[in-house]
Amino acid sequence: MAFTNSSLVNYTKLSPNYNKRTELKITKITIHHMAGNMTVEQCGALFAKTSKKGSSNYGIGTDGRIALYVEERNRAWTSGSQWNDQRAVTIEVANTSAGVKNKTYEISDKAYASLIKLCIDICKRNNIKSVNFTGDKYGVMTWHCMYQSTACPGPYIKKIFGQIVSDINKGIGATPAPTPQPTPTPTPSGDDKPILGKYYYKSPFDGKKIDMGYVFNPTYYANKYSDLKKAFGTNDKKLFEHFTKYGMNERRQAASNFNVDVYMANYHSLVTDYKKDYPAYYEHYCRFGYNEGRNAKTYNK
Repeated sequence: MAFTNSSLVNYTKLSPNYNKRTELKITKITIHHMAGNMTVEQCGALFAKTSKKGSSNYGIGTDGRIALYVEERNRAWTSGSQWNDQRAVTIEVANTSAGVKNKTYEISDKAYASLIKLCIDICKRNNIKSVNFTGDKYGVMTWHCMYQSTACPGPYIKKIFGQIVSDINKGIGATPAPTPQPTPTPTPSGDDKPILGKYYYKSPFDGKKIDMGYVFNPTYYANKYSDLKKAFGTNDKKLFEHFTKYGMNERRQAASNFNVDVYMANYHSLVTDYKKDYPAYYEHYCRFGYNEGRNAKTYNK
C-alpha cells in the first residue's frame, strides 16, 4: 500500500522519532491531548528533539492549524504501544488555556473542527469505511490511557468522544448500524453455565484480571482431551494452568459454549485485529462477547 499524507496540513516539521511502519494497513486513529496550549510550531520543536523520544503523526493547535510531524508511512512514538502505533495515525490536539488551568483540558471549536476534518481525511485515504470505540484496544478509535498510566486524552475529549465518533462517521458516509432488537437470552445451564469468580487470567495487554469462567470449565476440558485427563485428572488448578499457558495458543476448547474457531469464523472483524493472537479471542469473549450475546458455539448461517 502507498501511504499518503493529509493535504490539510498547514505546517510541517518532521521528527526524527519514528520507526518504519511494518503493518501494511492503517486501521486505527488515536487522539491525544497536549496537556498544554502549544502552537503547532512549539509542539513540532518538542518532537524534533531526539531526547524527547516522542512524536505523533499530526498535531492541531487551538487556532485549528494542522501540522505533520511523522509521515503516515512511518510509526510515530505516541501511545507507548508499538502494537497500536503501528496500526494507528496519532494526533496531538492542543488544549485551551482555561482547560489547562482547570485541568479539564478542553479543546477549542477550531481545533475540534480541524480534528474531525483530519480524521475524515485519514479514513477516506486509508479506506476505513466506519469508525467505532469499543473501550479497548480493538476499536478503530483508541486512547493513550489504554496502553500507559496516563490521563490522556483528558476528561474533555473523553466526554465528547461519542460525538467525535459520530461526526467522523457522518463525514465518511458510514451507514449507521441498525438498532439491535432485544431477544430473549436463554438461561445457561450445565456445561454452558459460566463458572465465575474462580479462574482469573492476567491480561498480557493491560494487566487486568480477566474472569475466564466464561470459556473455562475444568470438567469439560479434562473430558474433551484425554492427554490432559491422564496428566492432571480432576486437578482444576493444573488444568487451568495448562489452559492459560498452552491451551489457548493451541486453540483448545475448554467450555461447551466457546469454540475459538467458531468465534473467528462468525466475527471476521475480530480476525482483522487479532489475526493469530489466539488468546485475544478468549479474552474478548470474556470481556465483551458473552454479555453481547455473541455466538461462539455454532457457526452462523
